[in-house]
Amino acid sequence: MNDLKKNKFIILFLLTTFCNISLAQMLVKTSFVVFNIKNAKSTVDGTFSGTNAFIFFEPTKLATSSFEGKIETKTISTGIKMRDNHLKKAEFFDSEKFPEITLKSKSIVANANGKYKAICILTIKGKTKQVDLPFTYNLENKTATFNGTLNINRLDFGIGGTSAIMANIVQINIKIVAVN
Repeated sequence: MNDLKKNKFIILFLLTTFCNISLAQMLVKTSFVVFNIKNAKSTVDGTFSGTNAFIFFEPTKLATSSFEGKIETKTISTGIKMRDNHLKKAEFFDSEKFPEITLKSKSIVANANGKYKAICILTIKGKTKQVDLPFTYNLENKTATFNGTLNINRLDFGIGGTSAIMANIVQINIKIVAVN
């Protein structure tokens, strides 16, 4: 266990023990981050495989529920190695200087029919913006599945420049499967 995870665990243990907070961390089994963007009259799909997430979620305790996710930018994959290498360069994700994308919830609210919205802080390339992440939560046999879709403007984060053929809006789909 690295020092950051160990410190978070110790702090959470102390908070739960001494502050009587009964919210357990979920163990993330699988996570998928898939994005798509229009480019030159077609859609480019891609994934990030280097994800790490911490989830504390109980539908009846949304005020104390939270999550934080990190993605390694060097793990981007669009199925074309030359394009992937280009996306890792300074013009796009600048993976050397900015190795991670982070998404951290500030608050979570319930909507109708098992749907939720997280107000999050998203940081890409050192630029931080508040974003809304609508998501669903399904619990079956102690396995929780979270599905969310986030739309961002890539220019807000300095990803690529202005372009006549590439759209500004990127759709990001997130799926996380976790157990208590």
